[in-house]
Amino acid sequence: MMNLYKFLLDNYGEDEPIFVADIEIQNYTSNNIRQNIFKLEKEGKIKHYDRGIYYIPTETIFGESKLIFEDVLKKKYVSNDNETFGYFTGLYFKNVIGLTTQMTNIPEITTNKESSKKRTIELRSRKAIVRKSNIEINESNAKILQFFDLFKDLTLDEVNCYKKELVQYIQRFQLTKEMVIEYLAYYSNEVKNLMIRSGLIYEFI
Repeated sequence: MMNLYKFLLDNYGEDEPIFVADIEIQNYTSNNIRQNIFKLEKEGKIKHYDRGIYYIPTETIFGESKLIFEDVLKKKYVSNDNETFGYFTGLYFKNVIGLTTQMTNIPEITTNKESSKKRTIELRSRKAIVRKSNIEINESNAKILQFFDLFKDLTLDEVNCYKKELVQYIQRFQLTKEMVIEYLAYYSNEVKNLMIRSGLIYEFI
């Protein structure tokens, strides 16, 4: 039991989502792992977040720590310590980078980890929308694909209004002309035209 706890602590750390289905330990069957997870939960060493999701809590000045919904989504659908396989998009991402002050309670994610064109998931009474990606997402292309996805829901007036923020994004993440050549072809003519008419096409490094 303590060996499993030490494994979880060493490999996941505190206040990090632990997805039971992803745990692989030599000489442990999936059933062994689940049984020992339940025992650790009963002992209070780990906490249950949602079905198949646990975490090792810490004590804070406000009491025992809780997982943040967006952090759970990120770990499951966007990236972990080893790889990138998705990105946030839609109104949620527009708000994150300052293109809107509108808030949404339903984050949207495009990810390799989803097989449906569009699906609504629910964790702890919070909802999110996940979509499969038509392009294999990895660390080298996630930011350019995330950027292009923005333009599916922007008008020319909006692009011109927020051009400064969009150029800052290009510069911050070092998006290159080579990336444009490789990935813009996967997007609609409307997205391509927005890039050209707004002049953003000339801002890539």
